[in-house]
Amino acid sequence: IVEEGGVATLSGYAGTGKAQPISSTVYTPNGPGHMEDLSVGDEVIGQNGKPTRVVATYPQGEKPVYKIEFTDGTSVKCSKDHLWKVETCNDRNVTRSRKRNGYKNGKRACSVLSVEELLEQGVRKESRNRWRYRVPVANCVEFEEAELVIDPYLMGIIISEGSLTGRGTRICSGDEFVVSECESIVSRNFEELSVNQVDNVQHDISGVAGKTNPVTEQLRKLDLDKRRSHEKFIPNKYLYNTSGNRKSLLQGLMDGDGYVEKSGQHVTYSTSSKQLADDFCELVRSLGCVAKKNEKETTHRTSYQITINQPSDLQLFRLPRKKNRVVGKTKYSQRKYITNIEKTGVKKEQKCIKVASEDSLYLTEGYTPTHNTTTLRHIARKLGPEFSETYMMA
Repeated sequence: IVEEGGVATLSGYAGTGKAQPISSTVYTPNGPGHMEDLSVGDEVIGQNGKPTRVVATYPQGEKPVYKIEFTDGTSVKCSKDHLWKVETCNDRNVTRSRKRNGYKNGKRACSVLSVEELLEQGVRKESRNRWRYRVPVANCVEFEEAELVIDPYLMGIIISEGSLTGRGTRICSGDEFVVSECESIVSRNFEELSVNQVDNVQHDISGVAGKTNPVTEQLRKLDLDKRRSHEKFIPNKYLYNTSGNRKSLLQGLMDGDGYVEKSGQHVTYSTSSKQLADDFCELVRSLGCVAKKNEKETTHRTSYQITINQPSDLQLFRLPRKKNRVVGKTKYSQRKYITNIEKTGVKKEQKCIKVASEDSLYLTEGYTPTHNTTTLRHIARKLGPEFSETYMMA
């Protein structure tokens, strides 16, 4: 730092500081990618769910790795000087004060802190035993569209309610609404197919004898045929598609195996497939939800239950008896807090990127927004208001 004539100049190498291991997941308009593969001009997804351009990349060499853990069970690895946009307890008090005083610009108070600074304060506020740092939750992500042979709602029902171990494709549902939706979708998309009732619960998606059933054939191509309940998963082209297609997929899954508690405020999804549970978390987080997976041992096999905290404008169901039970939340919106920070004891090659988005955020592991503000600007802010106008030189 050189101070001369009342002007302070901070100088240093471009990209100094913040970094993530090159193996870290970074979301792009086509789905998840790796930090290692990003170059100037590539696009990644910002906190607002929209693409933002990478304007610079800075290799950082090997650096100690720190692991940041969150209340939803996700974690992110980064360097000690990596920056995080957080709401501290003080920030939340400021926001509440603004609301009480009629401050209506919609912006919440926040801080940008390094991992080192987060460690100095500790992740728990001892006075009230609460998590100290809340991180922002990503908005609904808009991925590029991929062509789908099977309608996403129907795919959701097949994954949740389908029996795929026989010769064809069978839906097991006692809900007339679900069966009617599937009949409508099949007749609209496949002239040669129909949904035929086997008994009160089972319905076959049947084709013409001697001809290939396009639904069964597509399930085979996606490697979903012959899968038992604990082996099911969501194909990538459904996980990373337009928001409309992903919402329809989610509604099919939830109409099948989703549950709304009596209060209408607690919504869960259950499955015996670990891969499907992980895929489901990936899906709902991409739609702006907070999701947490819990495991429960049963006499048969492990059961996975995902608790969902969704935005008020996201319809989780089509099935009226479930849809009408959900009560919109007027407070306690999606929340995600830092629960632990630890030094892993290993060093890994790391890299920093700079993005064009105004808030300097991009999405990494678990759809977690993380920061890329330059360290020099961060130092200037820490020095105080007299250094608020800072010129950076690389």
